[in-house]
Amino acid sequence: MAALTEATAALQACKLDGFALADQPKKLRDDDKLVLAAVQENGGALQYASERLRDDEAVVKAALSSQGEALEHASERLRGDATIASLACTKAGWALRHCSAALQDDERVVATAVENDGSSLKFASARLRGDAKFVGAHGGSKILEAADASLRADATVCAACCARDGEALSLCPEAIKKDRSVVLAAVKSCGAALRHVDDAKLLADAEIVLAAAASWGGALERCSPRLKQDPSFIRKAVAIDPWHLQHADGPAAQDRTAVLEAVTRDGSALQFAPHALRADADVVSKAVTAPAGDGRAGDALSYADEELRANETIVLAAVKVAPQALQHAAPELLADRKFAEKAVKLDWRCLASVSKDLRADKKLVEAALKQSADALALTPLDAEPKVALVAVKKDGLALCHVRPSGQTKDVVLAAVKQNVEALQFVADESLLRDKDVVAAAKKRGVLLEGDDEDE
Repeated sequence: MAALTEATAALQACKLDGFALADQPKKLRDDDKLVLAAVQENGGALQYASERLRDDEAVVKAALSSQGEALEHASERLRGDATIASLACTKAGWALRHCSAALQDDERVVATAVENDGSSLKFASARLRGDAKFVGAHGGSKILEAADASLRADATVCAACCARDGEALSLCPEAIKKDRSVVLAAVKSCGAALRHVDDAKLLADAEIVLAAAASWGGALERCSPRLKQDPSFIRKAVAIDPWHLQHADGPAAQDRTAVLEAVTRDGSALQFAPHALRADADVVSKAVTAPAGDGRAGDALSYADEELRANETIVLAAVKVAPQALQHAAPELLADRKFAEKAVKLDWRCLASVSKDLRADKKLVEAALKQSADALALTPLDAEPKVALVAVKKDGLALCHVRPSGQTKDVVLAAVKQNVEALQFVADESLLRDKDVVAAAKKRGVLLEGDDEDE
C-alpha cells in the first residue's frame, strides 16, 4: 500500500512538473507510465529516465514532441535513427547537434533542421556545409552564414539564398552586391535588404528601389536624389505606400498627380504635400474623405491650409468620414451655431469639438442626445436635470454622466426604469430607499433596502 501511495504521488508530481522525475527513486525512474507522464510535461525530463527508457521509442518520441532538444538525452541508438532525428529537428533545428555523425551528413535530416532554423547548418557535416547545391536549395541568411565561407563567393549560391531571404545579401562580397539580378531578387524577398546596397547605379534603378519600397518604408531614403525628383517614379512609389511622398523632392514634390494619388490612398499623407497643394480645395477634399492609417483618422484636415479649414463644405465632408476631424476646423467655424447644428446632425460626437458656448446650448445638446445618450458627457449641462432626463430616458446608464447635483428623483427614476443597472451610478444613497425607486427596481428584479417584501 505504501509503495502504491508513493507511485501515485510521484505520478501526480510528474504530471505537474516533469522535472520531478529527478527526485524519484531509481525504480520509479524505470516506470514506463511515470516516465511517459514526466516527458510529456517536459521533454527535458528524459535525462532522468532509466537507461532502458531512454532507448524506448515511445518515451523518446513523447519527449521530442514536447522539446526537440531532448534528443540529447536519448540513447545512442535512437540518436542515430533518422525518423527520431527528423522528429527532433522538426521541433528544434538545433537538435541536429545531438544526432549521430551519419545523420549530420544525411540531406533529409539536415534539410529538416535548417528549415526550422537555418543556423543549425553549423552542426551539419563539412560535406553538406560546403555543398553549393544543398545550400542554394535551402539557403537564407542564417544558412549562408553557417555554410562554408567559400560559398559566399559563389554567385549562384548567393543569388539563391538572397531570393529566399534578402538579408543574405549582407553576407555576399561587394562584387555580388553589385550584381543587379542578385540585388533585385534580394529586395523582392526583403525590401530592407536595400540597406546593404551601396552601388550608385543600383540605387538609381527604379525597378530595384520600387521592389524594395513594396515592403520597406525606408527604401526611398536610400535611393538616388535623381529618383526622388522624378515625378513618374514618385507616382509609382506612392501607389505602393502613400507615405513615400515624404521623400519626394524638387519637381516630384510639386507634382499634383503624385500628391493626389497619395492623399487618395491615405489622407494623412497631405502633411507631405507642398503648401500650394495643401491650399488646393480638390486635393484637400480628396484627403479629408480618404481612408487613414491606424490612429490617424481625421488628421488630414489638420494639414490643410487655414482658409480651407474654415471651408464649411470641406470640413463637413471630413466630419462625415471621421467626426474627430472637427477639432482641426477653424475656430470661427466651431463657434458658428448653424454650422455646429449641421455637424452634430452628422455625428453627435462633433459636440466635443464645437466652442464652449455651443457645448452649453440646450437645443444643440438635445440634438446630440437624440443620437446617443453618451453625448451628455460632452456638455457642461450634465448637471441640468431637464437635459439629464432626456439622456437617461434614452439610455439609463447615461446616469453615470450626470453630476450628483443633477441626479434628482425624476432623473434617477427614469434611468432605473430604462435600465435597472443604472442603480450603480446613483450618487444619493437616500434615493435608493425612495419607495418609487425601490418599486421600479423591484419590478425589474432588483430588491433594494427599502423593499418591505419580507415584512
